[in-house]
Amino acid sequence: MSHHSLERHHVASLAGALAVSALMLTANPQHWWAADVAYIVPATLASGIDLATHRIPTRLVYPASALLTSVIALTSVLTSHPATLLVSALAGAATMAGWYLFALLTGGLGMGDVRLALLCGLYAGTRGWDAVALSPVLAIFIGGVAAIVFQLIWPARTHLPYGPSLALGALIAAVVVDMA
Repeated sequence: MSHHSLERHHVASLAGALAVSALMLTANPQHWWAADVAYIVPATLASGIDLATHRIPTRLVYPASALLTSVIALTSVLTSHPATLLVSALAGAATMAGWYLFALLTGGLGMGDVRLALLCGLYAGTRGWDAVALSPVLAIFIGGVAAIVFQLIWPARTHLPYGPSLALGALIAAVVVDMA
C-alpha cells in the first residue's frame, strides 16, 4: 500500500472515529463522554491501520492506553467514582492477559491485537464488569460474522484483521450496558 493511500485511510478512520464519538456523546451525555472519545478515536485509527496493513502500531496503542487511563482517573476523581479507575485498570490487565493466553494457545491473534485488548479492557471497565464480560463475547461474534462475510466476498483471503472486532466489541458492550 502506498504512503498516500495509507494517509487517506488514516484520515477516513479519523473522520469515522469523530462521527462515532459525536453519536456516542448524543446517546450518552453522562460523565464518561471524555473516555468515549479517548477510546473511540485511537481504537478506530488502530482498526483502520489493521485493516490496511495487518498491523496495530504499538506507538499508537500504548500512548492511547495511557491517555485513556488519565482520562478515567481524572473523571473518576471529579465525579466521585474512584472505584471506576480500579475496575478499569483491572479490566485492562485481565482483558490483555486473557487475549494473550488465547494468542499463545491458538496462534490466532497477533501481539498488536493483544496490545489493543488493553485499550478495550480499560474502556469497557468504565461501564463495569458486565461490559468487561460482554466485550470479548461480542468481539468473537463480530469476528466470526466478519470471517464468514470476507470468505463469501474474497474466498482466497486467509487472514482477517481481528483488531476491528476487538474494538467494536468493547464499544458495543459499553453501549449495551449504558442502555440497560
